[in-house]
Amino acid sequence: MFITTNSNLVEVERVFIFVFTFTFFFFFSQIKSFCNVQVRRFPFENYPAHVKKLKTYAFKPTLINLVLNEFGVIYYGDASIRFMKPLFELLPESVGHHGFLGQIRCFDPKVSSRSKYGCHHDYHLTKNEMYAKIGVKKTEYYNSHFASPALSGGLMLLVNSTTLQTKIMKPWLRCAFDLACIAPTRSSLRNHRFDQSALSLIIFKNMRNEWTLENDPTPRHDAVVKVVRGRKGYNWHPKSCS
Repeated sequence: MFITTNSNLVEVERVFIFVFTFTFFFFFSQIKSFCNVQVRRFPFENYPAHVKKLKTYAFKPTLINLVLNEFGVIYYGDASIRFMKPLFELLPESVGHHGFLGQIRCFDPKVSSRSKYGCHHDYHLTKNEMYAKIGVKKTEYYNSHFASPALSGGLMLLVNSTTLQTKIMKPWLRCAFDLACIAPTRSSLRNHRFDQSALSLIIFKNMRNEWTLENDPTPRHDAVVKVVRGRKGYNWHPKSCS
């Protein structure tokens, strides 16, 4: 799901739901009637064949960039995202970092997941082939003291800028379009995080020390959006406009 906003991020202008299959045709026909909601078919034919294989997750950076280039400002959220406050509150955090705001889970792969500053870091869930393709030395990534932010792949705000395109989107797309980078042989969610792993490595390589423990925006991000699995907290009752 994508949410495009007006230039001030004051209110949501449009929600986009991209359709990968028409198995649930009735459901999508229904949501197309909701106000400010658009359902679009994803144009797989315009991209490498493996993008259509959803378990490679190559579709995600592809469609993020597709919508970003059309509207300039987007918030990407998967189905678990709940909005607690207006999105405009996140604008300073994004603009202050060249147009990118993600949720940082932790900063150092050496810190135990049971620690206050630890998590199950992407270092442990990234295939060696991806390190080589993106051009990051695995030992350097591991030994960078609190300088290896592990980002969540399911929620982020992007405001288009030259730096955002050069430092994040173009490298992310290059990896997404290369099957050996985004989904190396024998990769699965048990040993690899696909688009999320690539994003974390690219941030480390191209924007090192842009985010630190001292300026971590995650608490402010989490105050605006919340991750809730299942239907708990689901209270959206959209108005029909057709």
